[in-house]
Amino acid sequence: MKETPLSGPGFYQGLAVGYMYVVTVLAWLMFKNPSVRYFSLLLANAKAASSLLSFGLFIFHQPYFIYPANGLVDGLLGILAFYIYRIQRRNAEAPIP
Repeated sequence: MKETPLSGPGFYQGLAVGYMYVVTVLAWLMFKNPSVRYFSLLLANAKAASSLLSFGLFIFHQPYFIYPANGLVDGLLGILAFYIYRIQRRNAEAPIP
């Protein structure tokens, strides 16, 4: 088997496109089904993992600008998604008058 080239389109681009597809589907499902709180929890976890990975790459790999920029954006989106999840959970647990 041949080795994957280090530059250009390849394995990691495929992973990135797959991840973005899943994030888009989760956001769409949140929009279409606001009562299902697990979509926002999954999105919050995905964004938190991406944020932490980006900051880790900035610290331990190379100080590229894209790493903290993505870490900040994904971190804020993860916090927002988790906040939405908390609101959904609180509303689901509230007694119906």
